[in-house]
Amino acid sequence: MNHSTDAQGRLAVNHPKKRAYMQIPEDPRPTKRTKPRSHGAPAPRMPLTATKKASAITTRSTTGPSLSFEVENNDLPFNVRISGKQLSPDGANFCIGCKDGGELQLCRTCHFGWCSVCVVFPAGAPCPLCHLYPGHHLLKNGESWGTKSDQPYKWDGQHIFFHGTVPSREMFTPCNGEPLAILSIRLRSIDRFECATETIYHRLFHFLQGNLAYIDMPFDFDGNGIDVWGKQVKNLVKEFTSGKLKRFRRIAAYFVGHSDPERGDLHFTVDNKGASSVSEVFNTIFTTPLLKIIAASQNPTLTLMTCGGVLTHEASLTDLRELAEQGPFMHLIAFEQPRLQIYYLSGLLEKFALNLYVHNKLRLDASLVGEEHTGAHTSIAMFNKAGGTTRYIWAHEVIRPFGQHPALQCHQCAVFRSWKKVATSDSTVIRLQCRTKGCTGFQEFKALSGFTLVKGVNTHGKWYKLSDVD
Repeated sequence: MNHSTDAQGRLAVNHPKKRAYMQIPEDPRPTKRTKPRSHGAPAPRMPLTATKKASAITTRSTTGPSLSFEVENNDLPFNVRISGKQLSPDGANFCIGCKDGGELQLCRTCHFGWCSVCVVFPAGAPCPLCHLYPGHHLLKNGESWGTKSDQPYKWDGQHIFFHGTVPSREMFTPCNGEPLAILSIRLRSIDRFECATETIYHRLFHFLQGNLAYIDMPFDFDGNGIDVWGKQVKNLVKEFTSGKLKRFRRIAAYFVGHSDPERGDLHFTVDNKGASSVSEVFNTIFTTPLLKIIAASQNPTLTLMTCGGVLTHEASLTDLRELAEQGPFMHLIAFEQPRLQIYYLSGLLEKFALNLYVHNKLRLDASLVGEEHTGAHTSIAMFNKAGGTTRYIWAHEVIRPFGQHPALQCHQCAVFRSWKKVATSDSTVIRLQCRTKGCTGFQEFKALSGFTLVKGVNTHGKWYKLSDVD
């Protein structure tokens, strides 16, 4: 099916069996032209050898200049990277249907854009997303999109048809392109390429381009390190208030460091030479001017990529709860694995950042589907600003029954991974029996109280959550 315009200015929809007409309104909704992300287009055919000669074809870059600068050349300079073309600050840069740029029709209700290849809807009509989920733009942070409509998509008695194709698993996900700054705060001994923040940047760049800033801030508070950090933060605040970062009103903060397994303290210098309480380290890092900048941003978040010692000691847990409830962050995420390997976090953190900052999905639940490798490595704790903590735990009926770790060897025959699940009369109990011939070894595991299954299809194990855990 395709469409064209007849001599009377009506939109003609060509159908194999009928031809329908819809009058194009004289005052259509606002439109804008954005740069497509897919670059397939007609091009002159020529032998590759011709490219070695001087060509009469004039080319030019449309991506705009890249920006990379260091603020103050001191012992620990921080770097800001902004690459690619600066996109429109309103966030509507790509079609919600095909996720590409072009001539976009902007919905007057939700302000998202739709290209004319995917759908043409009359002025006054709801866009496909507003029709499918009426009032979705009024929902508060963390809420679902509401009740899905089962009514036909029509306006003034005429059906409106979506002609495009959906390039992803989900249909009509928003593409929010508002400027976002990734603030990567890392212990100086940790190379920036070891941090998952680099891969998060590259995952988001596809949608945000010049509206994405990557701020790399190493720290070492040994010697005069605190004074150096204070100068860096002062210059960073200046960039946010009146410099090149002024237009960035969304901040995703990541802390990459080490923790003390015996006390839950955070290392403040390299080579295991010193650590201090979570509150003291963060009070030094997040100065009052920096906290004001973060508080003024939209839904700021903080993710701790450090070993699970911070979650196993009451003092550090209390500090994290206070930071989550009294600080500027919408939520704070930490990991329980005592020997955390950042490699296992990259996929989940990339997906969560994409869902949160591009697709406007504020819940971690939506990002857990298919992330069994992260769950097998570590459980996740999310501290919410409204109070309370949610633990996300991955479970597998044999490898991780109810999120608990079975012994790798049978305690009787010492065979590795010899367990199999056997039926029990109690659904809250999993019994593992050794499969070795003649062995009677077994283990039993009981479900934790308050276990709630996270929705989503997982072929290898399932995610559960425990809310309001003390």
